[in-house]
Amino acid sequence: MKAIESAQKLVICGLVFLLPLFFLPITSDFFNTNKVVLMAVFSLLSFLIWGVIHIRNHNFSWHISPTDLPVVFFGLVFLISAFVATANKMDAFIFPGVVTAVLSSILFYFVILQYIPSTDAEVQRKRISGLVSSWILGVIVASLIILLSGIGLFGILAKPLSLPSWLVVPFFSTVGGILPTFVLFAVTTPLIFGRVMQAIVRAEKSGGLTVSAAVAFLGFVVFVASFAFLTYQALPGKATSFQVLPISAGWSISLETLKKLPFLGVGPGDFSEAFNRFRPLEYNADKNWNLAFSASSNFVLDLFTVSGILGAVTFVFLLLVSWKSVSSVSGGGDVPYLKATFFVFVLSFLVFPAFNVTLFFFFVLISVFAALVSRGLVFHVSMWGDQASTGRQRGFNLMALLVVFASIGSLSLVGFFGGKAYAADVFYRKALNAVSSQGKYKDVMDSMARAIQLNPRVDFYRTDHSQISLALVQEIAKKESLSEADKNDITGLVQLSIAQAKAAVSLNPTKSANWANLGNVYRAIMPIVQGSDQFAISVYQEAIALEPTNPNLRIALGGVWYSLANYDEAIKSFELAVAAKSDLANAHYNLAIALRDASKTERAVLEIREVLKLLDPKSSDYSSAQAELEKLEVQVAKDKGATPSAELKDGGRAQPPLQAPQPAASPVVSPKLPLPSDAAPPAASSSAQQSL
Repeated sequence: MKAIESAQKLVICGLVFLLPLFFLPITSDFFNTNKVVLMAVFSLLSFLIWGVIHIRNHNFSWHISPTDLPVVFFGLVFLISAFVATANKMDAFIFPGVVTAVLSSILFYFVILQYIPSTDAEVQRKRISGLVSSWILGVIVASLIILLSGIGLFGILAKPLSLPSWLVVPFFSTVGGILPTFVLFAVTTPLIFGRVMQAIVRAEKSGGLTVSAAVAFLGFVVFVASFAFLTYQALPGKATSFQVLPISAGWSISLETLKKLPFLGVGPGDFSEAFNRFRPLEYNADKNWNLAFSASSNFVLDLFTVSGILGAVTFVFLLLVSWKSVSSVSGGGDVPYLKATFFVFVLSFLVFPAFNVTLFFFFVLISVFAALVSRGLVFHVSMWGDQASTGRQRGFNLMALLVVFASIGSLSLVGFFGGKAYAADVFYRKALNAVSSQGKYKDVMDSMARAIQLNPRVDFYRTDHSQISLALVQEIAKKESLSEADKNDITGLVQLSIAQAKAAVSLNPTKSANWANLGNVYRAIMPIVQGSDQFAISVYQEAIALEPTNPNLRIALGGVWYSLANYDEAIKSFELAVAAKSDLANAHYNLAIALRDASKTERAVLEIREVLKLLDPKSSDYSSAQAELEKLEVQVAKDKGATPSAELKDGGRAQPPLQAPQPAASPVVSPKLPLPSDAAPPAASSSAQQSL
């Protein structure tokens, strides 16, 4: 029993300690994916060990607390929303896997709820202290790594040790990202401060500085220095500063989502789809207008968006019930600082979005308070349904056996299905590494194909595969003369690129990026494949329907119309791009070129003048636009018999590079290849739009 109980403590405290530190550079996301796997496996393993402990006993005890029902309700809402609302279940359970993280955290909540209570007050205190110590130690080690990264130690060691490039950066955090690190450090601050205060008290009682007090002070100094460096790196203007969706945009998105799906939202993992669909036009005036957000302005608004009224209400209910537990607990030691941590958590939910790692620690926190106010129920049920002996006679506890079997079954399912998904992501990372290192295309294609074979339901695997296939097509098409073998290769790669892009759309028809990717494929093969232009137009229109305020999609559609010499439609599309973002120089520039070629020179002059107002006079784009303006003014003056004006207004805003619409390229293959019979885009996503 002692060995089993030691294993239980090791697994529980080990998970709390490892979570801020655990990452593996073998998956597409080094941090989040691996942390979710760690949470799922260790939570199930700790539950299994707890069941094994009860098999050794002649009774089955279960501790209950007031927060149990709110916790269960919150998990059920997330689970139901994932199955009902989330378009692609991979987003909910794996990428980023918020549902898996929440369910694992809830399971771990119940494990701690059973682990902490004891009839011996000292044993109970030590168990709480062990959990808090593991939490603090993991965060302090993570802060030490950040500090070493900040002083450039990894950069110094990179040359003799050949460290990977992702480690040799100005800011490296094992937590995964500067914002989740900042939030985790903020909520941990009261606990670390509490340990220092307790160390001071012990030092005063002992009359001198003890080893434990010295270690506590050293850890505190490292943490404070690292947190200060982290805060400095997060300041506006720094390359590593984090960006949060403006509260006005988050509020607008949540309201629009509630109008469409009031009860369950768009589904966990699908905030980016709601962001694209419902972000207000005013958002385009923000300096970060071209950033895509995967979470709302704060956790409350995020809950309204991804899990609807039910998700937000159940979480608020959970906070209220937890607060009652927190306020009813008294005592010294870590308890006052755990209370302070609860308040910091609530504040963080109102200011920042939540992350898988911070949600996990929140459930750890409330499980401690739940354990302190819990009461135990004891069941006497044997394997055969009669009462088990309470003496030395050996017997088996049916309920404990059910827990063990359920845990083993769950671990087996996670190992089988989760293992395949994890292996797929490892192959996907291999493909990305091969691309970044300019490896052989065969290695890239083989790794991508293997990833899709193992996990065919991940849409971004498909989009990347389609782009890689398209790059191969363009590489072959550069040859001066194409052999029949080259034409066959092009035909096969075109079919593969279209098929993978279509598959991505089918896997998540509410994601505008998937439609835009398919449109890019059709557009890229226009010089090669006959008939792809019309498909490109219809697909871009679908992407725009799902992301109506994105000016770049309208510029892309206008570019297709322009290449077909349909200047009227191109002008309409470019005008809508200007309407979506009036200060986007490239939108005005494309409109000016289309107006010029439609012989509407005077309007073209006005648009070019707008371009110059928006550009930095020192940029090369400004010179190009100025040269274009001079040509247009000469043409206008020639038409009117007047002298061209030289009046220009200087700009100065940062703008993306100007990219003029291009006329139709000369056919790379003559005659053009026929479009494959199955190359038509998927059906319009009207049903998907209605679901949003």
